[in-house]
Amino acid sequence: MEKDFSFVEIAKEVVSEFKAEYDNKKDCDFVGYQLYVSILADGNIQTSTRPNVLSKGKECLIILTHSDLAVTNYYRWYVIKYIDENGNVHNGYFSNGWHIEITSWGQFSNQMLSLSKDNESLFSESQGPWENPWDEPFHRLWDFYQLVSQCSSMEEVKFIADNYELKEKIKKQNEEISALDFVKKKLEMERDQYRSLFKEMKEMIKGDNK
Repeated sequence: MEKDFSFVEIAKEVVSEFKAEYDNKKDCDFVGYQLYVSILADGNIQTSTRPNVLSKGKECLIILTHSDLAVTNYYRWYVIKYIDENGNVHNGYFSNGWHIEITSWGQFSNQMLSLSKDNESLFSESQGPWENPWDEPFHRLWDFYQLVSQCSSMEEVKFIADNYELKEKIKKQNEEISALDFVKKKLEMERDQYRSLFKEMKEMIKGDNK
């Protein structure tokens, strides 16, 4: 059935209302960073900092940003808005007990994207590069969510969560090993070049002494 609304236009309205809300608050500012997440019919996602990515979505998420004064410094805070398949807008993402949110852990600057089930935290990611802090973390969270959302029990969910964390650690270690291998090969190439140059210089000196 064809939608009689546009996710793109709804998203623009959400951002406009959010901007108006925080521009009118004391010690608060709207920050122009948004991440638009389009949830496709097959369950996969596409992300962009522009709303046009939402046009093919079945459901959508928007991560909005504002800065607030906390004690003596301004910190960035993030709000998730969820647009369901009927075009209704919700604060945060909730689905069958699953909840996605961004909150500070321990200190204001330590913002974490997290996934929980029935209030039990199962996955968390810290923000990435400042210019687009939640793009990669959200993709990793969604990959995990697709694995566990079909589980029939919390025991299955926790088993996957434990093994997923181990898998991520192994992946990270493999990346570090690959980086070290690259550095090692580069150093070996430089060493061989110096050896070759040194050998040529020795041959030249021998020739001059004849």
